[in-house]
Amino acid sequence: MNIYNFFFYYILKLVNIRFIDWASIFMLGKRPVTTVELIYTTITQITWDGTLGIIFAFLLTKINSQRYLLKGVIYGFFIGFSFRSLAVMFKLPFLSQPVATRTNLINVIGIIIWGLILSTALHFLDKNTVE
Repeated sequence: MNIYNFFFYYILKLVNIRFIDWASIFMLGKRPVTTVELIYTTITQITWDGTLGIIFAFLLTKINSQRYLLKGVIYGFFIGFSFRSLAVMFKLPFLSQPVATRTNLINVIGIIIWGLILSTALHFLDKNTVE
């Protein structure tokens, strides 16, 4: 997910909010400026994504794994929508400001891709478990 986001931010210059900006504002109260802040917030963001993946895996065991791709897409979209809503509701600096439609759309597509990859990986692991 970060590679996707970095590609659109640094190479194509189509977005103005990176996923690590979210982690940085939640953890540091500002966007990362130094290399240490960038590394720290990247690790934090990846750890947070892993935690969200564990929550999805737990939820999938409680419901069922049929239509796992659709559930991954819905979960990813729900997570993105929830965090954006919280940022606006609590007026977090930089994150609560209006965002260009292009940036929002690209980030939502990235979150949906994350949900698809997450659900596919869990399905693959589930079907390859040895009993």
